[in-house]
This record gives sequence, C-alpha cells and structure tokens, in this order.
Amino acid sequence: MSAMTVIRQPGLALLFTLSFTVAASAQTIWYVDADVNTNQANDGTSWATAYPTLQQAIADASTNGFPPDEIWVARGIYTPGETTTATFLLKDRVRIFGGFDGVETERDERNPDPLTNDTVLFTDITQGTACDALVTLQGTPPFNPIAEATRLDGFTLTGARKHAIVNNFSHATFRNLLFTENGSRYDVSVEYGGAILITDRSRPRLENCMFVDNIATRGGAVAIRTHAQALFMDCYFGGNEVEASSSSPLDNGGGGALYCDSTQEPAEPPNPPPPPPRSLLRRCTFEENLAKNCNGGAILKLGTAHMDLVECRFNDNTASALSGPYPSTAGNGGAMYTMGGTLNMVNCIFKGNRSDEPRDGTFLEGGGAWYCVKPCTASGVNCLFFLRKCLKSPENADEWEWNGVLTHPT
Repeated sequence: MSAMTVIRQPGLALLFTLSFTVAASAQTIWYVDADVNTNQANDGTSWATAYPTLQQAIADASTNGFPPDEIWVARGIYTPGETTTATFLLKDRVRIFGGFDGVETERDERNPDPLTNDTVLFTDITQGTACDALVTLQGTPPFNPIAEATRLDGFTLTGARKHAIVNNFSHATFRNLLFTENGSRYDVSVEYGGAILITDRSRPRLENCMFVDNIATRGGAVAIRTHAQALFMDCYFGGNEVEASSSSPLDNGGGGALYCDSTQEPAEPPNPPPPPPRSLLRRCTFEENLAKNCNGGAILKLGTAHMDLVECRFNDNTASALSGPYPSTAGNGGAMYTMGGTLNMVNCIFKGNRSDEPRDGTFLEGGGAWYCVKPCTASGVNCLFFLRKCLKSPENADEWEWNGVLTHPT
C-alpha cells in the first residue's frame, strides 16, 4: 500500500480562516426609532441616524446576509399605513427585534417583554382604514418558503381588522409577542385567526407568545389550515372568542383560541401528497376562551391533522349554544372539540371547563372538558379532568367516541 502524501499550505489555510472570519462577522444591523430626529440624513445605520419607520428598514435589509440582517426597533408605535391593504411585509431571513431604548450596543441589553417594552405594531380597528393584516409573510410555493431564520421578536400587535399576522408558506420564528384585540366580530371576511392565520404547508415556531382578547369566526386567536402545522412553546391563550352568526354554527365557527383544519388542500398541492400535518403545543395555557354557538371553547381540530399536547393547562373555557334556530350539536367541548386525526395528551390538566346551557333549553350532547368524535385516535397519559360541567347532559361530562386509551386519568 502506498503512503498518502499530505501537502501543507499554511498561507492558504490562514487566508481561508481570515476570509471566513470576515464573512461571519459582516452582519448588518438596521436601526429604527419613532422618536428620532428627522431633520437630518437618516440612513438607519445607527441609533443617532435611525429610520423613523419600520418599512424603511425592511426595504433596506438584505435576504442574503450571513449572519442574517437584523433590525433593532426602539420603543414606540409603528403602523404599516392608513389603508386596508397596508402591511409590514417581512423579508426572508431578516430578523426584527423590538424592545430597545435607543442606546444599546448589544441585542441582549434590550427588554424583550412585550408587556413592558412599549414597542407596538398598531392599526386602529375602530377606523374604516384599519389594515387587514399588520404583518405578512409570503413564501413562494412550491419550493421557496420563508426560512426559519426569519424572526419577529419583542412586540405587541394590536388593532388589525382581520389578522395580526398572515403566515403563508412560511417557517418563520415568532418569540415574545403579545397579540391583543385583533379581528372583528360578525365580519364574514374575518373567518380565520384573529391573531395569526397559518396556511399552505407553513411550519412556524411560536415561543413565549400571548394571545389575549382576539376575535374571529374560526380560531379567535389562531387558525391553522391547508396542511400547515405549528410548534407552540410556553404560550398563553386568554379571553379569545369565536361566535357563529348564521343559522349553521358548525359550518361557521369553532375554536375559541385555536382552530386546526387539514381538510382543505393548499393552493398548489405537492405531488406526492405529504403526510398529515402535526402540530405540537408544549407548556401552553388556555384560559377563559369562549366559543359562542359553536364547538371547542379553546381548541377545535378537524381532519387528518395530528396534534400533541404536552404539559398544557385548560382552565375555565366555555362552548355555548345560544337561543335561536340552531342545531343541538352546537356548544360541545368546553375545552376541546376534535374530529378525525390523532390527538396525544401528556401531563395535561383540564379544570373548570364547561359545555354551556342554551337559553331555550335545547339538549346538549356533552363534552364539558373534551368532545371527541370518531374517526379519531387519541391517547392521554397522566391527564387530569376535574370541575368540568356539561349543563343539561351531566352524564356526558366527557363525551368520547374514539379509538384510544387514557393512562392514569383522574
């Protein structure tokens, strides 16, 4: 066997190392401050010369930066415009961070908490010119989704007429966001997801986000459709609401906080078809969400989609049936209503959820905590169901028609 000869070229190795170091450190940061002095040349390259609007920074940011370009946004109120079609159109592989005071030199010096950092993306829902979507992410099917490196972090999003975020064919990351008072009641164009609409094979990641007091017809806070899926980590859903406003509640509403429906195909279905989507919710809390005249006080899941719930809490959610010419199948599943697909639960607690009583005394089918309709495969490990209530049908406090097993239920 002949020996292998290794030719060492120290100069070439040094050149490669230096080139890589330069490339890796050439990150571009753009600065935005609503209160900056605009009587100067504002080029967005420092806090002193920051852009006054977020749109200017997004326009200048590059999608090819390595590491990705970042936009640092100082506390203030930012609006995409004064028309219904205005939106912050985010770019692929651009990271936007809120919560700065306007003096920081390191990202870790900011305050990422949207409850206290006063960094707001806003449109006035009470005005006829409120924008339909505050933020839009739009990939290019079938091969160019928005990448996971794309990020929105540290903002309050409020006042959108339809959705705070439209996430279409996008795998973006959302962290430290507060979605509040987005969506409209009885507006047929606000069907899905008052806070965020996730569609078309998207796979976003949402961490430490809060969804409070959002409204829609399907998914008061979140709607997941057309073979999309999502990962939710340490998220809070409180006081979100859906309400069916026609005589067909099951066709027009459900999921006070979250609506997941895999029955519809994306605009450009892939070939061969992908496996059913799978969403994961870990350490999430659903509290006091409401489904009026429809099902699933917190969650409604339809179709072949899979859903995993790990260490989640469901407290005081309600599905109610109102008086009027509505079928008795409304108002089921105080916390959850699932039909089809697979549901796996581990270490989850259901407390004080209720399937409420209609005012005209119509009989309710059940599901104070959970209503599971076949075909459905479900499993639960170390899950607690207590203080749930199903008015008019107490014997069906937890209504199950499924193929599955509960391990150590209480």
